[in-house]
Parts: sequence; C-alpha cells; structure tokens
Amino acid sequence: MHASWFRQIYDSAWQHPGLAFAGGALVLVWTLLTRLPHWRWMVALQLVMTLDALCTGALSPIPSASKWSQVASVLFVICGDARYFFLLAQSLWGKRKAVPLALLFGLCIPVASSLLQAMCPSLLPTQRHLFITYELMFCVLAMCILLLLSRVPQHPMQRWLRMLSSFQLWQYGLWTCADLLILRGVDTGYALRMIPNTMYYVLFVPFVAWTYQKESAS
Repeated sequence: MHASWFRQIYDSAWQHPGLAFAGGALVLVWTLLTRLPHWRWMVALQLVMTLDALCTGALSPIPSASKWSQVASVLFVICGDARYFFLLAQSLWGKRKAVPLALLFGLCIPVASSLLQAMCPSLLPTQRHLFITYELMFCVLAMCILLLLSRVPQHPMQRWLRMLSSFQLWQYGLWTCADLLILRGVDTGYALRMIPNTMYYVLFVPFVAWTYQKESAS
C-alpha cells in the first residue's frame, strides 16, 4: 500500500528539514535586519532549531536506526520546550533561576510520558501513542500555567506571558489533533501536523520578539 500524498510530503526532506531551513533563514535575515532588543538570543534560539531540524530530519547525518538518533530527538525536544520555560522562568523568577528551572520543566514531561509507556506498554503501544501522551500532558501543563498567570495580575508582563503560553497551547493542541487523526488512519493529519511544526521551528522566535516588543512599549 502506497503512502498518501500528504504523508509522502510530510516524510520528505522538503518538509523536514526543508521547511525549518527555509523559514529559519527568513527569521534570521529579519532578525539581523531589524536588530530588535535581545536580537542575539533570538539568533541563538533560531540556530538551535535549525540544528534540531538538521539532526532529526530526513537529511540527518545521524543514522536513523542508531541509538544516537533517539538521543538527539529527545535532547532537542527538551531544548525546544526549554525555550518557553526559560522565558517564563526568567520573567517570573529572574535570570539566575531561569536556566535550571527551564531544564527541570523541560525534562518533566519527557520523563513522565516515557515512564508511563514503560509501565503501561499496552496503553501506549506505538511512538504515535507516546507523542499524543506527551502532547496532552503539555496541553494540561500550559492550561495550568495560564490559570496561575491569571492569579498574578500585578506582574508587568502578565499579558505577554499569557500570549506565550497560549501560543504553546495552540501548538501542542494542533499536534494532538493531528496525531489523533493519523492514529485513526486519516492521512490529512500529516498535513495538519505541518502547521504546529511551522509554529515550533519557524514562528516561535518572531512571535516572542514581536509580542515582547509590543508589550514592553505599552
């Protein structure tokens, strides 16, 4: 049985890392031309995601069957989520605590979802089931963070932190919907999955920069 057109595109190098490379290049050019505040960390974040796409995509120099491919995938998932947790922690608790807290929060869901699969393999028999579990856990966490942020109205960047958390919730919510469709054999789920992929690899940095500048100026 041949893979659907949507799955062929999704599995191709044009989608991953192609989309991340092309979109990331545009973000880097925009960042360097505009020189917004904190442009150096914007460049650094985007370069990390470009490296992620290189190491986890169809053009990866790491053999897909090797254990190093799995290690790279897990490490980059932690790094990708840590971007959000770092910005959250830095705004709420300061720079000194931001990095350890970002890594701690970034590790929580990968460890919890992997332990659940190890303890209940019949409940999560495939990688797709593990993805959905991870995504649902993150959605619950993002909703809890949004609820907690609504209880600190005196914070000067509260609205920005809520926008940032909402962005993450939409991203993981779309991934969840896409993976549920894929599990049900609906191949348009692969097309839907490209939207949160674009949010993750391309749109996160400009969204953060644009909303931060807007809220700082207000």
